[in-house]
Amino acid sequence: MGDDAKWALAERQIEEAAAEAGLRYTVEEGDAAFYGPKLDFVVKDALGREWQLGTIQVDYNLPERFGLTYVGKDGEEHRPVMLHRAPFGSLERFIGILIEHFAGDFPLWLAPVQAVVVPVSEKQEDYAREVVRYSRAMKAVDPTIQIGLVTYAWDEPEKTIKAMLEICGKDIDFLADRGNAEEHLDARLELMHAYNKANGTTLKYTNTEWFPWENGNFNVYEGITDNSTWSLNQRWGHAMFVLKTFMSFQRRGGDVLFVNYNNFANTHAQCVIETPREGVYMSGDGVALSLLSRSPAAWPLQLQNYKAGPKDDFQVQAAWDKDRKRLVLYVLNRTAEQKTATFDISQLERNKWLNKRKFKSAETRTLYADDALTRNTMENPDAIKREDQTQTGLRIRDEYSVTAQPWSFVEVILD
Repeated sequence: MGDDAKWALAERQIEEAAAEAGLRYTVEEGDAAFYGPKLDFVVKDALGREWQLGTIQVDYNLPERFGLTYVGKDGEEHRPVMLHRAPFGSLERFIGILIEHFAGDFPLWLAPVQAVVVPVSEKQEDYAREVVRYSRAMKAVDPTIQIGLVTYAWDEPEKTIKAMLEICGKDIDFLADRGNAEEHLDARLELMHAYNKANGTTLKYTNTEWFPWENGNFNVYEGITDNSTWSLNQRWGHAMFVLKTFMSFQRRGGDVLFVNYNNFANTHAQCVIETPREGVYMSGDGVALSLLSRSPAAWPLQLQNYKAGPKDDFQVQAAWDKDRKRLVLYVLNRTAEQKTATFDISQLERNKWLNKRKFKSAETRTLYADDALTRNTMENPDAIKREDQTQTGLRIRDEYSVTAQPWSFVEVILD
């Protein structure tokens, strides 16, 4: 595209700019974009592999093709030069390389949890006193900094955590845990509730390294030949377990401050994206978390005469959005049969302005796959599917039914 003179001019300008900036560069014949030459920034990852990330491209041709002009100081029209600038290149690839480079040990400014004290001694009392000293020093610099007490106490947790809380409970903001099972979660919450009630504190629970690990019967994976952790964790059945575990966190309401999923990329399938050399694709867990992270659910509701159990593969959940105007319904069907859930919403109270108004629309988002063994791959990155649907002109007041096909998760937003 374009004439030789403009290409030569663009190439010369890139070389002059690189020389002026003191950049070392090589000329790679034939690597230009179709509309102009470019300056690519190539980095090496933790394994020494080269990746092209940032790029700046000088383009005289597309402005001419599109008839672009601007009015200069002289009042005349001029043709601009277009600079295509992508400082990170593929953001997913950049993040993946960054995680590998730091091996997950991020600098303070990048770490998702910036201040958590980890015990280095079997004497938990000494650790708790160190938490007090550390917390007071940090909050003297910035009172908004939140400090967590690590509760990775596998031996006699009730006795150990109680003792530590008596020492440092009034100097911390949350418990930093990493358990997975609902029984483990409820045991931590029971200790936290008891301490808060006795001391007038408002400690919250967090899971700073949540990786959903499924114990027990793996019937949903029946027929798989490779039952390694890496293989099982990639499957849609595991992603549905992520959704089920999230629903258990949500049912605990405001007691759970945040949950930090482990990890972002390339850790034995414990990640939301996979970044092989050939490209990037979202894992099953990533598909699930992508939907959850955009859900408007904010105020979980307690469902009358219903209690979901940890081993129930058909579960439902309901919540208001932040403004208590939209009702969010979750239906998880981790079975091979189609199932229907009917929600009785006749007794719901919205707010005083909307109490008598009917729901008039329904937005439905469905995640599904052929079976529990399905997984996304580089060759088929959309094997786990998503389908969105919006219905308007409805008059929903007394009840609403949601039909979930086999191996699916449905989110419905009533407005």
